[in-house]
Amino acid sequence: MKRLMICCALLLSLIGCKNEPDPELTNKDIAKVLEQMTQFMIHDVTNPPLAGRFYSYACIAGYTVVALNDSTIVPFKGILNEFPEIKKPLDSGRYSYQLSAILAMTGTAKKMQPSGKQFEEFEAKFLDSCRTLGFSDKVIERSQSYANQIIKQIMPYSKKDRY
Repeated sequence: MKRLMICCALLLSLIGCKNEPDPELTNKDIAKVLEQMTQFMIHDVTNPPLAGRFYSYACIAGYTVVALNDSTIVPFKGILNEFPEIKKPLDSGRYSYQLSAILAMTGTAKKMQPSGKQFEEFEAKFLDSCRTLGFSDKVIERSQSYANQIIKQIMPYSKKDRY
């Protein structure tokens, strides 16, 4: 009987420790980021070549996160001229690569666009909606850290394009 109780306790603890999968983010979430970028570009009266540059680097950052987490996605190294080898951030625990990809996009836009600081309000609302969807604060924090590490590797590349 004692062994049965120990086995039941172990089973319950294993079931209790099961990680719930993070909610899925979709292309609609990416569209929200691009729409917000567009609104800031209209506000800033951004010329078309510069707008294309902003969109490109934000999308490169998001794509790079996905490529580092999905072996079926081809990374940009060797495809884009002089694109650097982007190192996968050190594992700091459970994160959502989808959330990291979107945060890499917003983070890149914040750094490049003249009205980029205004992205902080958009990002805060987006993260609140992620909490509502079921993302834990820890997963959000780790996903943000992951995105920031990618942005730090992408931004030097953006400065070499001679714009």
